[in-house]
Amino acid sequence: MRKILNKKAQMTTGVWIIIALIVGVFFYTQGTFDKFLQPTEKDTPPEPGKCPSSGLTEVTINTQEALASTATASVHDYYVFEKDGTYVSTGNSGADGSSTFNVGCSKGKTYDLLVINETVDTGFYGQEIEIDASGPTFSKSLKTYEYGDINLVSVASDVDPSGNSNISAGLGKTCGFVITFTENESISAFNKPLILCEANVTSVVDVTMTGVTEASAKKPTRITPTSGYEYYTYELDKMLLSTDAAQKISGKIQFSSSNAPAAADTLSCKIIDQVQWKKANYQTLSKSEGFAVSAENQETNADVGAGDTAEVTMAFNHASGYC
Repeated sequence: MRKILNKKAQMTTGVWIIIALIVGVFFYTQGTFDKFLQPTEKDTPPEPGKCPSSGLTEVTINTQEALASTATASVHDYYVFEKDGTYVSTGNSGADGSSTFNVGCSKGKTYDLLVINETVDTGFYGQEIEIDASGPTFSKSLKTYEYGDINLVSVASDVDPSGNSNISAGLGKTCGFVITFTENESISAFNKPLILCEANVTSVVDVTMTGVTEASAKKPTRITPTSGYEYYTYELDKMLLSTDAAQKISGKIQFSSSNAPAAADTLSCKIIDQVQWKKANYQTLSKSEGFAVSAENQETNADVGAGDTAEVTMAFNHASGYC
């Protein structure tokens, strides 16, 4: 009887051992199978905010005309800088307005990017954005503003109901005037207009304007006054769009109390824009040193940005006119 029980116990133990082995083999093979189904680290796309194995962030920039009625690509150059202003790289979009390039990727890494087209008269004003290089990709679409034309409509008396371009000048007088202008080229803009008005140095004591800021230091060297005249320069610190209403800037002209204005004396004004432009050795300079904003290339005195307006003149009519 005892031998029979021992045989049964041995059989039972053997069965359980066999079952345990089968279960173990099942789970082992199942785990291996599951592992086989899972993608390898090489095939797994990096999570947003995490750098890929290449250590690079792919950047895509697209530019389009801001005020166009239909999607219109605009050609751009791009300049990449470290956050301390150190130059990194540059490139061009081509006709489709799209640029794709790589920058180094790391946690919390950012770059500064300047997007611009410096072609005189037909380029567009620069824009600066920040690249987030802490993940595999970064993309940005920008609306760009092309260099436009200003229509300097008139420089006229501020009290003449006819708006004539003359005032009744005289010794010791202070007369008011209004400058009217508008950005009149469609789907374009005019950045930080400088209003330059020249007047006789002996008969005119001062020329002032309201709603704008005196900016004598920003008058470009390439523009010189008529002999015996000097320029007064004021800045409208904004970008005018072709969709904006006409601008009216009021001013005062103060005449000398001892030197009467001659019959030929006038107040003649023109308007020019200011743009961002790069210096010849920009790659060896910081961003702030290598790129400037002004009304001319200060290294060559060449015009940059949109074209200047023609001069518009307000006469000093002594016999008639308002003041």
